[in-house]
Amino acid sequence: NMKISRAILLVAAVPFLVALFFSSQMIIKEMHTVKQLSKLEQLTNLSVKMANLVHEQQKERGATAVFVGSMGGKFRAELLAQRAETNKQREALKSYLKGFKPGDYDAVFNEQYSALLAELDKMDGIRSKVDELSISAANAIGYYTGLNGQNLALIGYMANLSPDPDVVTSIMGYTNFMQGKERAGIER
Repeated sequence: NMKISRAILLVAAVPFLVALFFSSQMIIKEMHTVKQLSKLEQLTNLSVKMANLVHEQQKERGATAVFVGSMGGKFRAELLAQRAETNKQREALKSYLKGFKPGDYDAVFNEQYSALLAELDKMDGIRSKVDELSISAANAIGYYTGLNGQNLALIGYMANLSPDPDVVTSIMGYTNFMQGKERAGIER
């Protein structure tokens, strides 16, 4: 008893509603993917800043070892120059962190992140002790080694936060390379 125009409209409306439903589901999925990629981009940028800092801290650790080992007789100028380079990377990291949102990530990430920042804040105190020769070489070197380890552990943990297996593989390869570099620095 329906008019033909209403029947045609009803027949056309069903596929349209189904298409609208599936389209909205795809849009929601894509929006989620974009959000994940944005978070991943933040982590990638953070890992680069952290890796640059680790590189300079490795060199500062070596200069510190020579300086303290020689009871302040060698490497003072080199140590001061290296600290300036480390400070550049530390400031670059701190500057980046002003816009970084650690709350976007899980509790484990946030715990490691907070611990790393707390340890990084101790650097100036360790440097003062090194300058005064009131810290043993083992303790000074241990500080840098521990700090580098925390940086590398956090970078490695970032692989757990990516839903993309290719990205996970890349992060793990990068972390393994940096761990090898750190082990070589410790051995040296």
